[in-house]
Amino acid sequence: MTDDVQGLQKRLAAFAAARDWEQYHTPKNLAAALGVEAAELLEIFQWLTPEESARIMADPEAAHRVTDEVADVLAYLLQFCSAVGVDPLAALAAKIERNEKRFPAPERGRGAGAEPGSGSVPVAGPGFGPSSGPGPGGGTVRPRLPFAEAVARAAGDGAPLVLDGGLSNQLEAQGCDLRDELWSARLLADGPGQIEDAHAAYVRAGADVLLTASYQATFEGFARRGAGREEAARLLRSSVTLARRAADTAPRPVWVAASAGPYGAMLADGSEYHGRYGDGVGVAELARFHRPRLEALAAAEPDVLALETVPGMTEATALLRAAAGLPAGVPVWLTYTVAGGATRAGEPLADAFALAADDERVVAVGVNCCAPEDVAYAVRTAARVTGKPVVAYPNSGEGWDPAARDWRGPGSFDAAAATSWRRAGAAAVGGCCRVGPK
Repeated sequence: MTDDVQGLQKRLAAFAAARDWEQYHTPKNLAAALGVEAAELLEIFQWLTPEESARIMADPEAAHRVTDEVADVLAYLLQFCSAVGVDPLAALAAKIERNEKRFPAPERGRGAGAEPGSGSVPVAGPGFGPSSGPGPGGGTVRPRLPFAEAVARAAGDGAPLVLDGGLSNQLEAQGCDLRDELWSARLLADGPGQIEDAHAAYVRAGADVLLTASYQATFEGFARRGAGREEAARLLRSSVTLARRAADTAPRPVWVAASAGPYGAMLADGSEYHGRYGDGVGVAELARFHRPRLEALAAAEPDVLALETVPGMTEATALLRAAAGLPAGVPVWLTYTVAGGATRAGEPLADAFALAADDERVVAVGVNCCAPEDVAYAVRTAARVTGKPVVAYPNSGEGWDPAARDWRGPGSFDAAAATSWRRAGAAAVGGCCRVGPK
């Protein structure tokens, strides 16, 4: 840290000490004050046109206001850094280096901004820590269309939406150890930057929809790691924030789907692939399990809730019941994991998809976490029974061995097969486990 920055921090500390203000300068209070001062800076520009904002420093009175607010923001930022032990210059240098790797500069002659009519709303170029809602950040590029309308267009004459692939696949490629009952959700607490980097890899690969790292994130699972309910709820919400940050770096609209896996994912014993959870685990019990985390995820305002890898009709009924009464602006999609033309619980797909046919909250149905060979029939059935847009994102084709906690056998995923899924009626296509950005 330079002497200039250290000197300013010492002067600020001495100023506060002389007035006995140190008692109020907790990290929380300083963060709040920093937010207030930044808002006051924003207030100066809020109703200006871009042209007026570019000329603001030519007005001596306005220039004084801007300079004064910048000083307030910097003062509280430096005091906050002192309180929590952050070297601001070192932190910024590290962030720049990280983002230079995460977001390579576009080729010369290819703009990085959103093209007119692309369906996105450019607020500012991607900065260092782009953010949506909670969390620090810079500019965003938000989808103009609600997800429900976007997937409906894709089901009609529009281009299909591209879903991301297996988040765990990319995290492992980044060197993350996922041998934990929480699987990728562990990194919400231990390595959120890795999750954001993995999402960013899919954005660069062309994904239109990112699924959050909350598939295996539950209050019960976090409790086993010593996290209370408030902390668990925060971690669930953070999964949406991390995906949103990566989505907001794209020069095109990218939607965020908050993943909610089945009860068996919490058990981490492979039972999500058959749905037989034992006596006493029926619709009512499953709905009570799912409701709190759906509430936490919905509170973070994803574009859609992805009720995914559902093994059978009992859990599908429970998930739809748990989703009832959530904020009206958060739609859901429902996808089954299937095998051989039936749900993993052995039920006919027509019966399974019929559960969602008349549910207005369900804006799309489909399949995921299944063999690629099972997709086309399931897509046709889902479209015929429900009349809703269909999403499809199978695994690599390898089989999961719950005892060894590893994948076995050869893969059969071929991206070219997406053409046949599209012909079958899929509006959105992508990959699940073991399918990466490449």
